[in-house]
Amino acid sequence: MGQFPLVGGAVDTSANTGEVVFGMLFDLGGTEVGGYGYKATFDLVLQSGQHRHSKERYEENPMTSMVYPVFDGFGEDRRVGGVLYTTIYWRFLMMNILPDNIYGVVCVLENSNGQFHTFQINGGDAVHLGQGDSHDDDYSHLAHSIDLVTKLREAAGPESR
Repeated sequence: MGQFPLVGGAVDTSANTGEVVFGMLFDLGGTEVGGYGYKATFDLVLQSGQHRHSKERYEENPMTSMVYPVFDGFGEDRRVGGVLYTTIYWRFLMMNILPDNIYGVVCVLENSNGQFHTFQINGGDAVHLGQGDSHDDDYSHLAHSIDLVTKLREAAGPESR
């Protein structure tokens, strides 16, 4: 299977293992892919996919490709028949999840590739603070973490549809 630079080997890995695969954290403002017109293309796709009165624009925040296997059945002998691919634009995922009077919640994204990005959620907005884990260590005791691959693996099945 040909490789799209932003997906890397995620499609092949998901198809071969039957597991959900998250790709690298990337932003289209970087020099690796910025010269290929991906930024303008992604902004157009982002605009067309929003069902909102006020459409948000791509602001060069990190995103992640996610590849989810689709099986040909539900039995033990099932095989991967295809994959679903999407791009998670993290800023949108974190927007409008808190009431307007809650602000300053820090969210650190970490992946298995050793990448970290930090966001601050302020009411309905999410602000990308940059690469790295820049949370205040004084609040580490309040941290809550989840592993998205494990969560999706546990949640997905014939009984959960």
